[in-house]
Amino acid sequence: MAPTTHDFDEPVDRRGTSSVKHDQDHPDHPGEDLLRLWVADMDFRAPEAVTAAIHGRADHGVFGYTEASGRLASAASGWIAAHDGWAPDPSTLVTGPGVVFLIAQAVRALTAPGDPVLIQPPVYYPFSETVRSNGRILVCAPLTYDPGRARAGFAAAVAGEEPGPSPYTFDVAAFEEAVVSSGARMFILCNPHNPVGRVWTPAELDAMARVCADHDVFVVADEIHADFGRPGHPHAPFAAAAEKAGCRCIVCTSPSKTFNMAGLQLACGWVPDADVRSRIEAEMDACGYFGVNPLSQEAAVACFEHGGPWLADLKAYLEGTVDWVNRFVAGELPELCVVQPEGTYLLWVDCRGLGLSDEALARLVEVDAGLWVDPGTMFGPEGSGFIRVNLATQRSVVQDAFRRLRGAVRG
Repeated sequence: MAPTTHDFDEPVDRRGTSSVKHDQDHPDHPGEDLLRLWVADMDFRAPEAVTAAIHGRADHGVFGYTEASGRLASAASGWIAAHDGWAPDPSTLVTGPGVVFLIAQAVRALTAPGDPVLIQPPVYYPFSETVRSNGRILVCAPLTYDPGRARAGFAAAVAGEEPGPSPYTFDVAAFEEAVVSSGARMFILCNPHNPVGRVWTPAELDAMARVCADHDVFVVADEIHADFGRPGHPHAPFAAAAEKAGCRCIVCTSPSKTFNMAGLQLACGWVPDADVRSRIEAEMDACGYFGVNPLSQEAAVACFEHGGPWLADLKAYLEGTVDWVNRFVAGELPELCVVQPEGTYLLWVDCRGLGLSDEALARLVEVDAGLWVDPGTMFGPEGSGFIRVNLATQRSVVQDAFRRLRGAVRG
């Protein structure tokens, strides 16, 4: 693998910066210094163009109310067009402080209390929290997991071969049955899927869009991990499938995952239907949200216009980390199975070969190994026996984490 230009091995000490990842106490182990590979942000500095843009805007010295600019809309749309082959109309942009915020506004604007909202667990846990906290009814159409296929894919990857089809699939008939039997009014799609790492194919998205169009289900597509498709797994935007099927949707994107800018709080909602857009904007007005942070806007434009080479180097670095983990686990922790990700910088690990309950697995990971990762149960009962590991840190940290886990397992 070709060396990268940017030094992602350089350690960055984030302690003492009010970092959620590094300064927040573990709820079950307050005060303990655990190695932290949990919440999905990166321990890498953002591209230099981002910090330069923030410095440039800060030098102006006035930070009054700021609206989303046409330059932001054009830069964000241009980035998506260049990377995904879909060019959203810049005039359809709605901005917010985060993708979860935009999802919540769509839920509040387009459904009523008591309406059913569908998700595909194991899936990003704020989906279920947002549905329930807004008084809607959660409906689940779980993904199907084939452990034999997961093992075969893992072995193939270790051998330097293509891992083959993902062990995670969705059953179209079961998906439609869940829609029909529940009367679901909305479907929240994770594309690419967090935590299992699926990058949905155009055919799969077409099937989802057809079912939702047939039954008048509005789709909210969270595509925040779109830029992290691995080789052979290009991201397909749901909007293309929705347009073909006549399915109503909002597509949510953000530079936050791609360029490690979550704290700057800027997300993009692409809403092609003008009436839907006005309803979502009215809900945002009712919540008191207005404008954008001027520093966030400059940073976003900078990364969309100049961040491509940095991202290419980052993805190459992450590939090297995945390769190391695969080889280490295969040789040192054969009870575990690394589900080969098609996208994201998150690793979904099947630990059921250890024969532990979820409580015992948490104790092994947190107490014996001294690690803070996300337990699979956070993403629904379908995640029982799994852990989610954030690989977006220095490779030496990942190596330390898995060596600690080996030590804990071997006693």
